[in-house]
Amino acid sequence: MLSGLHRAYYLKLEDLTRGDIRCYVSDKLQEHDQLTLLMNHDPGYENLIEEIAMRAQGVFLGVYFVMNNLLDGLTYDDSVETMLRQLDQSPEYLQRLLSPHD
Repeated sequence: MLSGLHRAYYLKLEDLTRGDIRCYVSDKLQEHDQLTLLMNHDPGYENLIEEIAMRAQGVFLGVYFVMNNLLDGLTYDDSVETMLRQLDQSPEYLQRLLSPHD
């Protein structure tokens, strides 16, 4: 009986930090002038933010490194799809930071 009760009360780190991670990612993307137009015209922009937040699973350090890697490779004409591909192709150690439970 106690084990069933114990399972009912737990917090997942990702549930507590997902909103903060979304804000951080959005702020980092907004620091780049070329992304201002993208934010206003590409409906996939919010999907990029959500994808990074979901992959992070609550781990801010991973988001920090992934955002630096993503923004370092950013060019003027990158689309959301291009940035998602870059996210998928980020180095393995960054992928592990974003997927600590896999």
